[in-house]
Amino acid sequence: MEQEVEFFTAMRAVVTPLVTASALLQVIDRAERAGMLRELREGSDTTRIAAATGLPLDTVVALCGALVANGIAEPVADGFRLTPDWRAITGGGAFVSLADMIAQSRVIDAMLSGRESAYASLSPEDRSTFAHAVSPNPYSPELVERIRAEIAASPWWSGMTEGGRHLELGCGVAGRMLTVLQAMPRLHAVGVELDPALAEEARRRASDLGIRDRIEIVTGDATTYRTDEPFDFGFWSQWFFPTPTREAALASLFANVRSGGVVRSPVFGDHGRMADDPHGDEARQYSLNRVMLDGWGVPERTPEQLKAEFEDAGFIDVTIVYHDINDGIYARRP
Repeated sequence: MEQEVEFFTAMRAVVTPLVTASALLQVIDRAERAGMLRELREGSDTTRIAAATGLPLDTVVALCGALVANGIAEPVADGFRLTPDWRAITGGGAFVSLADMIAQSRVIDAMLSGRESAYASLSPEDRSTFAHAVSPNPYSPELVERIRAEIAASPWWSGMTEGGRHLELGCGVAGRMLTVLQAMPRLHAVGVELDPALAEEARRRASDLGIRDRIEIVTGDATTYRTDEPFDFGFWSQWFFPTPTREAALASLFANVRSGGVVRSPVFGDHGRMADDPHGDEARQYSLNRVMLDGWGVPERTPEQLKAEFEDAGFIDVTIVYHDINDGIYARRP
């Protein structure tokens, strides 16, 4: 007969860690908004942090205690400093800013809880928040340099170093395109975005970065977009496209890319790691994100399934490429 687990033992094992993680995220958010994490990047003491942030000294002491106990900061000779992982998260080369990640978590909470379901039902502010957090930060010079090196070394994308035209279907606030354009100064791009507010924000960011002359943001439906001037490269943000739109979106990608042109689409989740550890961090996060994407009507796509979609759409040389950020599909138009 299976032995019953005592209530408080079970609560400490399964509920308390969830509540603690949720509370910790709120503490991190508070510390970030107050400027504490910035002060802690290179090390500081509680008196100096209080002076820099305007927080009461007792509050700073309590927050530092929580950050140290939970592995965000560590004691050093003259006070406290962020741990190496958290210095990386808050550094200039971060793929996404911590503030954007925290803001996105609130949007995801609403969708996972059922308070919101469809992506289109989100407020303009929440759609913008989500779009920022799923694309590279184009304001990071370190990230631009990293992307420059990756493209130059890629057997698929290295042609961008010579210039050409790049199309992105479902560009959002254009973080990926704007980063790539800065890394590849001879490249020109067109992004197609259905949401007018996101499209306008993408234009504003391009102007901020001084590359408005090399990018066109089209407010419209990616499934029907057509142009007379073909593209050399294409990118499809497939995890924003629900089932009824996918065949037409791939047809649009096919129609707009020249013969021999290269296209790419990311795969959600590291399926190799999930296969190796079905109950690990990657698998747990993926399962929760699948709940969210299901609410959007976006089907599950393993690398093999996405590869089949591209082949069915007529692309050739369809290849799964494993990458440290997102695995992806690369292919060519015949």
